[in-house]
Amino acid sequence: MAAILDNAEAISRVDRGGMLSMVRGLPEDLERALELCRGIELPRAVTVGARVIEYSRPRAVVVAGMGGSAIGGDVVSDLLRDSLDVPVVVSRQYSLPRFAGPGTLVVAVSYSGNTEETISSLAHALKRGCMVACIASDGVLLRICERAGLPAVAVPQGYQPRAAIAYLTVPILAVIREAGLNVGDLDSWVRDAAKTLRELREGLDVGVPLDENPAKQLALKLHERLPMIYSYWPYSSAGLRFKTQLNENSKVLAHFDVVPEMNHNEVEGWEGVSRGEAERYHAVLMRGSEEPPEVAARVEFLVSMLGERGVGVTELRSRGGCRFAEIMSLMYQGDYASCYLAALRGVDPTPVATISRLKSFLAARVDKVGRVLQELSSLLGPS
Repeated sequence: MAAILDNAEAISRVDRGGMLSMVRGLPEDLERALELCRGIELPRAVTVGARVIEYSRPRAVVVAGMGGSAIGGDVVSDLLRDSLDVPVVVSRQYSLPRFAGPGTLVVAVSYSGNTEETISSLAHALKRGCMVACIASDGVLLRICERAGLPAVAVPQGYQPRAAIAYLTVPILAVIREAGLNVGDLDSWVRDAAKTLRELREGLDVGVPLDENPAKQLALKLHERLPMIYSYWPYSSAGLRFKTQLNENSKVLAHFDVVPEMNHNEVEGWEGVSRGEAERYHAVLMRGSEEPPEVAARVEFLVSMLGERGVGVTELRSRGGCRFAEIMSLMYQGDYASCYLAALRGVDPTPVATISRLKSFLAARVDKVGRVLQELSSLLGPS
């Protein structure tokens, strides 16, 4: 079974959609995403129907997105939580939080441009007079922006949304910066992250043998077990990312929770796991340099408690010289591991058949996008 992990040709036969290649290219994607953002400009105002929406320094930022298109918002929230003087909220719904209105910047993110929840959120934003910017590769979202004169970042096509993480993260930061908020030294962060990931890649790549490759080793530990992923701020987005990459790439269930919150509830649930049942689970702790003593003590207790019950534990450590690089380094390790687990299971990581079935079902049953477009047509007036 494990032999496939040291057989690049066999892995490529399973990975027919080329997900591993897309994962591998993240350092270069980060650099290209930064260059793409050089020309971002926000207007002074846009006219939406009878309403003029003026662009100014926002009092709040809402990132509206779903799935792989929303993770970038989580990264931005982790990055800026303790430095930005306005809140950054990630909204994964058909509508926006009630506070969103004039003075709120809504960044609508949908890689395909056709995500119905995000299109619906965009309509809510325009009705409420929010400042809006969109990030997409194509689709309805970009067509709405063109018709309404809204600012948009058109990112490269040809990716799965989850593989376009660079293009769905860096532009959010660039838009927020362009809106007049201090996000930090974005250029330096991206350079550090790209350099860090290239160094990591030397030990994670498909040609690195199992006995020297921590991502392959982690995939083997997770095979036929339920991954239990734990992290803490400012690395929570990396933990959630790993969970969702295991879902979509490896086609397995996975669980994610955060310290210290899980210390107040979930930790007690392990009382119900006997030593005989421990083999069903494997815990992954995603850790970084920003770990205050009180958090470190909680993690130490968690590792000890899991060990007492016979649960295997892997600790993933961040790399890099800044918070952005550390988050990306944890994501990168998880992305590689999810592809290697897919190879072990003999499944192509790229297709998402059940998600596609769901979208077709919803289009036939509800046609939410069609209804929203009718509303927007009335709002925007004749094209």
